[in-house]
Amino acid sequence: MTAHRKTYWLRKKAPMKYVKRPIPIEAVQWQGKFGDPPQVKAPGPGHEHLVRPAERDVGVITTDHGDLAIRKGDWVLGPGAAGEYWPVAHEVFMQTYVPAEEAAAEDK
Repeated sequence: MTAHRKTYWLRKKAPMKYVKRPIPIEAVQWQGKFGDPPQVKAPGPGHEHLVRPAERDVGVITTDHGDLAIRKGDWVLGPGAAGEYWPVAHEVFMQTYVPAEEAAAEDK
């Protein structure tokens, strides 16, 4: 599709609303500690530490989108469909996620 056709299509197409599919995901809140016992481990050989130190109370998680910072109190989510893990800020997590049992009760 050429750039002109694409912009024409975008101008003519009315916006639609979408809702993210309710897919259960595991999450753990990171307490800002490194070392033993590891709070968050990636599955697989050696169970490498998922969160690496960056600075005091700040860690780094390597994702498909590069290294992302995680701060004390933020959440680690995953594994996703491709086995990936990613950090989510505490405020965003609280606004976006509910425990699976709570979501199931709301659906009834």
